[in-house]
Amino acid sequence: MLGRLKMTIPECIEVYKKLASQIFSANSVEKGLNFAKTGAYYTKDNFEKGLKNVIKQKTGDENATMLDPDSNNCKVYASSRSLLQNSLSTFTFQICRFWSITRSEPHQC
Repeated sequence: MLGRLKMTIPECIEVYKKLASQIFSANSVEKGLNFAKTGAYYTKDNFEKGLKNVIKQKTGDENATMLDPDSNNCKVYASSRSLLQNSLSTFTFQICRFWSITRSEPHQC
């Protein structure tokens, strides 16, 4: 958010607070159903929806890529590590959507 979305630290803090309340807002019934289906109490859908909203507000496109068309801006690098496969993945910014990288899902690029 600091680099690609050009947000200030106070803006990031506010967005994190809003995202956290959206992501973790499931009631006990929803958490139980989610856990039964996925093994997790919360779904990725709330995170994705909230993040796409922030990206759209800042870039005008919820599917904006990580590569910033303005090459004079802050440089950003993203990677993820799988604990199960002990492998490191890097992302191709030209094609990867910002929200898919934040979820560490390179296959969503």
